[in-house]
Amino acid sequence: MFTMECLNAKEGDCIIFHFGSPALRRLAIVDSGSSGTYKQVLKKRLEELKVEISPSAPLYFELGMVSHIDNDHLKGFLDFFKREKAGKNFETDLLEFGKFWHNSFHHLTRHVSVATAGSITASSSVDLKQHLETLDDRDGRMDLILSSFAQGDRLEQHLHRWKIASNAPHHGTVSTAWNDVHLDGGVAITITGPNAKRLKELGDKWPEPDKKIETAAYLDKSVSNLSSITAVVRCEGASVFLTGDARGDDLVEGLEEKNLLNNGKAHFTVLKMPHHGSDRNMTQEFLENITADIYVFSANGKHDNPDAGTLKMLAAARPGATFTLAFTNPISAIKTKFHSGVAAPFDAALKKIKQDCTVTLVERDEAELSVNLELGN
Repeated sequence: MFTMECLNAKEGDCIIFHFGSPALRRLAIVDSGSSGTYKQVLKKRLEELKVEISPSAPLYFELGMVSHIDNDHLKGFLDFFKREKAGKNFETDLLEFGKFWHNSFHHLTRHVSVATAGSITASSSVDLKQHLETLDDRDGRMDLILSSFAQGDRLEQHLHRWKIASNAPHHGTVSTAWNDVHLDGGVAITITGPNAKRLKELGDKWPEPDKKIETAAYLDKSVSNLSSITAVVRCEGASVFLTGDARGDDLVEGLEEKNLLNNGKAHFTVLKMPHHGSDRNMTQEFLENITADIYVFSANGKHDNPDAGTLKMLAAARPGATFTLAFTNPISAIKTKFHSGVAAPFDAALKKIKQDCTVTLVERDEAELSVNLELGN
């Protein structure tokens, strides 16, 4: 069996993979949605799965993964960890992880170490708190950047506190330097991003605290993109391209580095649309070369995602093709969150793609917590 379960993560991502056999179902989870996702959706789904799969023991996940340190991808995990006290009956009564992958700030710069007690401390080369507080906020994004760093470091603290293996089996920064990882139950994972060479350059160039303007510019241009873990997940002949919020050019570069392109092209069973279907991460050329049977849009209309422009590019990229568009929220609900004037172009783009292509629409039922994509026997 191989099922991709896409949960209602609001404007974020939260995916549970089911694999193995019906008699011995195994699980992996990628991202955990934004604020409220854990309490309103994820916890309920985990409780249902525990009853189904493991009523007398914690529900076991072979792998937990955060694609990158943005609120709409990791907040659910933070809420999970903080609701219980350390040492006794933490929600491992509900859930346990075999290993957990994420790239926090200290993974990216290699200047921040994790103390054995589990708290994040700055190494002698950089006082992290002082350094980040002096950064030049060139375009108003620094509060968001700092918040993301803090959340990533809090997640790292939780993992150490609960002795959950972080970034095993290779350890260090999750990057394209990793060899394929195989999970019990027949899953193989190829890491296609971030690029190991670029991460090394970031760590090597991370300056001393007095170079605040240079540091800010480097951060604004690089850190969010560089931190995104992207991967190809294979099981039972199916393949899923997990793209996080990465840009199209970075995604293609990662596929090329891992020898997954054939004459510049690749086809997957599922393409998780980057950045919730934003057209700012996408080009028509990407969609012409990187194709799929199923395109997953994990979005709820916030920030006007998914964009009408993305649907237009997909229609132009694959005229006459047959594929499925899967939405983690009902399309009618998505449109209610669009800014004024956005719904009409979205409707027009959706109509156009259905005219030019053979399209199956899959939407999460409002009464359900998730939408399931059956990819294997």
